[in-house]
Amino acid sequence: MKKCENMIKWVEKYVAQRRNLGYRFQTEEEHLLHFAKHVSDSGHRGPLTSDFMLQWVRLPRQAAPSYLIRRFATIRSFAKYLSIYEPRTEIPDRSMLGLVYHRPEPYIYSTQEIADLLRACGNLTPHQGLRPQTYRTIFALLAVTGLRISE
Repeated sequence: MKKCENMIKWVEKYVAQRRNLGYRFQTEEEHLLHFAKHVSDSGHRGPLTSDFMLQWVRLPRQAAPSYLIRRFATIRSFAKYLSIYEPRTEIPDRSMLGLVYHRPEPYIYSTQEIADLLRACGNLTPHQGLRPQTYRTIFALLAVTGLRISE
């Protein structure tokens, strides 16, 4: 990599490519732009190394492990992309961070809890408006179909 100032251009190209593939890529773009600024501020020259990228991933000292894993996955994916154009770019090994993300176990509501929730929807205001019926319908559909709110 000849100049680190080009890092923002590489990030913009990478983000555009990912978006063209259908990814939203908002948080990842913010992370990568922050990384590009870090490259520039640090005065780093030459190809990106795994150690340099890992140093950036660990910058937020009090960050949750899941946040660090997201940053690591983002920078690792970007390094793969960049290595196509700059073969000396190192791709960090997956185990380098030493953390593994475990999805929290979902909570399954009991029949009684669902009934209580649907009954509580009747207390929403305005009592004569659509809000109580709307929430009752949404929660009932989620409970009956097994869908998640994002689906």
